[in-house]
Amino acid sequence: MTVQTASSIGPARIDIAYEVLGDATAPPVLLIMGLGAQMLGWQDDFCAALVAHRIMEILVEKKVLPEGALSLVVGSAGDILDHLGPQDVVAFTGSGDTGITIRSMPNVIRHSIRVNVEADSLNAAILGPDAEPGSDTYDFFLKDVARDMTQKAGQKCTAIRRVLAPPSTVAQVRDDLVERLRAIVVGNPAQ
Repeated sequence: MTVQTASSIGPARIDIAYEVLGDATAPPVLLIMGLGAQMLGWQDDFCAALVAHRIMEILVEKKVLPEGALSLVVGSAGDILDHLGPQDVVAFTGSGDTGITIRSMPNVIRHSIRVNVEADSLNAAILGPDAEPGSDTYDFFLKDVARDMTQKAGQKCTAIRRVLAPPSTVAQVRDDLVERLRAIVVGNPAQ
């Protein structure tokens, strides 16, 4: 966020400080805190939830998915998991602790509800200094990183989040990886 100030605003000629989050050319959402409130009042998570809600509205408006196929829960889910049955599946992305809480809920255990948790993953691919460009190990490294970046559109709990290479090979790894990724076809695989 960017903090900005404006002086002598309105008939009372007050000075205000404000933050701008996101694309300044997009339609704005104005959130007004009370008098004397610090600029810490609007938590980043709250602002992110507003953005997520709008994205969901757009997905529904554009009919990207069949009606009822997508749900957004912001904040507490309340007792919703108490009403699931054996036909249901819970897919959750977040902290490992919350994943444990979900999996250990009596109703989830009682009905053997399938739970898919993607949590706390910060996986890295590390290229050792002995893996020379052109070697089998180097080529396997590039192949594995490219596969991991592209399968499931990178949306999996074990996806590589960082690529670490010795300083002497960083530029070569980057260039070779870019070259490999150029061959990836994006879009409908049937076309």
